[in-house]
Amino acid sequence: MNYAAVLDVSSIVWDPEDYNTETEHYYNLKEEIINFINKVEKESPSILMRAELLSQVIEGFPYNQMPDSFYDFGGVVYAFLARIGSDIIVYDADVLEDLIADPNMIKEHFNNTIKEEINYLMAYMHRTNDNTSVYFTFQYLWGENDPLKTLSLTEGEKVYETIISDRGDALEKFFSQFKKVFEHNPKHHIGNKQGDYVSPLSCFDGKDNTRPQQLLNEARMHGKKFYCFDDANDTYVVFIKTEGNIYHGHDEVDINKIPPPIRRELNKEQ
Repeated sequence: MNYAAVLDVSSIVWDPEDYNTETEHYYNLKEEIINFINKVEKESPSILMRAELLSQVIEGFPYNQMPDSFYDFGGVVYAFLARIGSDIIVYDADVLEDLIADPNMIKEHFNNTIKEEINYLMAYMHRTNDNTSVYFTFQYLWGENDPLKTLSLTEGEKVYETIISDRGDALEKFFSQFKKVFEHNPKHHIGNKQGDYVSPLSCFDGKDNTRPQQLLNEARMHGKKFYCFDDANDTYVVFIKTEGNIYHGHDEVDINKIPPPIRRELNKEQ
């Protein structure tokens, strides 16, 4: 599944009145948001968010209204928002006039620009076929068991997978389905040849998948393949998807077969 993450804006742009009356909930919420951020940064999903919405979310985060005990939390959130710029998927400023979300994604305490930006976001989510939008929120803010849906009299209804990030292991289960898994192909045994030359996989000792899996986890994607550099064996490694989330790997000694952007990113440009 090609998916794009949609963040519940109210998880960052808090309602000041609710915060003042239900402060204890926000102490719990901040810990869950930190857990969420740590997981998202590890998995690096694409995030649906125009640059203007990102800017408004950064400005709307009520850091200056929080007690000193939230100081570290504020730093985590600001750093996260600053880093996700490279992962966002942008979209046009189009609206669908009769479109609503259930539950409502647009909160009363949002400023007019954020409300406008979320209307653009909703229209894109409702109309796009490029990817599947997955909505991430938190139990206290959501208070529902039903998934998010958008409804339009002219363009129908659309239902979205909704991840309540702090409900049991929902977040872990969601991301686990996308985890890349290494599986060795015997044709890449060291010293093995079948007909034409078949490149070995030097990091695999014939028994233990630990090191190849580690390299796969660290590998950078380019096109449909993942690339990394195995310092222990002084070689590039290429991982190719076979089926599902299963990947086979092999050494690549021909540097010309490594995309230049990968060589630059790995500081191996020659």
